[in-house]
Amino acid sequence: MKNGSLVASAPRYRRYERPGFRSQLPAQQALLLEPARTGKISLAISDAILGEMEDVLRRKFGWADDAIADRRERITAMVRKVKPAVQLDVVKEDPDDNRILESASASASECIVTGDRHLLKLGRYDSVRILNVSDFLRLLQEGAERI
Repeated sequence: MKNGSLVASAPRYRRYERPGFRSQLPAQQALLLEPARTGKISLAISDAILGEMEDVLRRKFGWADDAIADRRERITAMVRKVKPAVQLDVVKEDPDDNRILESASASASECIVTGDRHLLKLGRYDSVRILNVSDFLRLLQEGAERI
């Protein structure tokens, strides 16, 4: 990836039965954040995606507002916020997934990194590749110039 950007969809948080951990990012998704922190990749996100993340953390996992605000602050510190100018209706099965496509278009991203089955089924939207986290990390590790 040269100077491109990517959109990472709202993480799919899972419950872990380890003492002291209510939920956490799956290990692969946490690995995605490291290249963003170091500037190797550029992440783009919209308010709609952040809002969905906050809703899931609150509704499904019972996170407190201060923990959600902290997570939002840490994420927004390493991403570029975009404001999509178009509203898409590509993913019929889950219309909220269209927010991801809108953000990718608005940021001129090279790829979308997600675990969402509806988006992965598309494989590509316009010139934007849609990859799962492990495939993206493999390509990044191989030093792919263009993803």
